[in-house]
Amino acid sequence: KNLSNADANDAALLGTPGLVEAVGHVARETCGGEGATTCTTNACLALMNLSISKGNKHRVFRTPGIMDALIAVITRTSPLQHSNSPNAEARVKACSALSNLAIGYDNKIPMFSYPGFVESILHVIDTDGGEARTKACSILWSFAAEMKNQVPVVQRGDILPTLVRVAEEDATTEARFKCVAALTLLAESLENAIPLLESGALAPLMVILHDAGPDPTQWKGQTASWCVGFLMNMAQSDEAVPALRESGVVELLAPLLTLDHYQSLKAAMAVTFVCRYD
Repeated sequence: KNLSNADANDAALLGTPGLVEAVGHVARETCGGEGATTCTTNACLALMNLSISKGNKHRVFRTPGIMDALIAVITRTSPLQHSNSPNAEARVKACSALSNLAIGYDNKIPMFSYPGFVESILHVIDTDGGEARTKACSILWSFAAEMKNQVPVVQRGDILPTLVRVAEEDATTEARFKCVAALTLLAESLENAIPLLESGALAPLMVILHDAGPDPTQWKGQTASWCVGFLMNMAQSDEAVPALRESGVVELLAPLLTLDHYQSLKAAMAVTFVCRYD
């Protein structure tokens, strides 16, 4: 664990035959029916550290047993069963390691299709209210950032309701920010426009943008900015335009059109698309 804290050690650690596999084995075997131990946390922390560097992400992901070990940890440390400190810490480190891996360009598609992985991430979001939940939402964001994943993510049927629920229920949390960003990215694929409308994604994002106010220079964080992007993406779908007009998207974005700001450009594009049949 301590050796993995130094980036300069990555090559030597990853190049040691069997070492990464052994760390994964320890993470899994020390997290049983009674939950995690400090040893579990240390093993997950080492995997988290080794998966930070861009060049390491695919190497760690394709190491036999690593995905299964991390999935086992986040599944066996549910707060519904175990609420002690070692479990919470191990779950956060395991989710952090998985989040690091999901950022890797070569990992986005195979991780999305990895057996049982999406289910385990959605379980974390459903049962956790802390940092592990935020990391799990980050993984969904990473999946949505890959264009080839965007339609399959929506077609699964279980990810979209989770994203919308977090956008609706959470206040100003980082988890909500991640889910709003994911919804915006999913809207890049026009095939997703109607499913996104049917999921109820439009209403909470319009509420977020309304509450942020008409002056982008006063917005806190990037969540409202992603909401404008969502409306711009959705407005490019011919099928979505009537629903956007009826929902008051033009009226919501109108105040932004008078400002000299980047958000005004996105708002203008959205309004232009929505009004193209007028």
